[in-house]
Amino acid sequence: MYNRLSPEAYQAIISTARGIGLPVWGHVPDRVGLEAVLAARQASIEHVESYLEALDHDPSPGKAEELAAATREAGVWNCVTLVFYQGAVPAEEAAGLLAKPSMRFAPPALRAGWKNNRQLASLTPYQFSRLRLYDEKRKEFVRALHRGGARILLGTDEPNQFIVPGFAVHEELRNLVEVGFTPYEAISAATRDAAEFLKSRNQWGAIAIGMRADLILITANPFEDVANVSRRAGVMVHGKWFPEKELQASLERLSASYQHSAR
Repeated sequence: MYNRLSPEAYQAIISTARGIGLPVWGHVPDRVGLEAVLAARQASIEHVESYLEALDHDPSPGKAEELAAATREAGVWNCVTLVFYQGAVPAEEAAGLLAKPSMRFAPPALRAGWKNNRQLASLTPYQFSRLRLYDEKRKEFVRALHRGGARILLGTDEPNQFIVPGFAVHEELRNLVEVGFTPYEAISAATRDAAEFLKSRNQWGAIAIGMRADLILITANPFEDVANVSRRAGVMVHGKWFPEKELQASLERLSASYQHSAR
């Protein structure tokens, strides 16, 4: 679902998908609104902008908790993508983000687009200050969802501004811990809970006999510090083992290929 759907088109999609057993998720269309999307029991809402809009219209005490409870009762999940919004920064901060080690693994054309984002370049300092204000409002509402027992998924919405596939997952893990998740809960949002949402818990999302052999072996306890998820000894994909040395060599080849093509 995206923002410009009419209420009639939205309801037609919901009813048709329900009739053939397909889940529906995505944005809250502007003309449909959050209340109707929760009533339709859309499987998941991507980003939390519609909730912030609802809170702007009704900032009364307890409203965030009320929305979180309504979301839980409707059985609607949220993919909150906090990392997506953190890339909306002015040019001087963009230079710092582009200097991160992970940026070597993003295609040069993508990095160039991030560096020369005309939409962001047109914003004033005041507008950037408003974006940062909404970062905090967004985090506070995700806290309300979490405290209220609403289900949350980890996502990054790549390839948007400064979101490098894979690496951004680790940034979002830290974001979830910052807003009150335990490391275990944050990791679950990316693994076991994701499998539950996709009705695949009998196939993946946990390490157990009979499950798909997809896993990360790490060298430190992630429940003490969620950043330890990045301290890999290796990765197993469909039962095939890739040691960390081989993974790093593959990444370096990718980075080198970009440099070679730029010559």
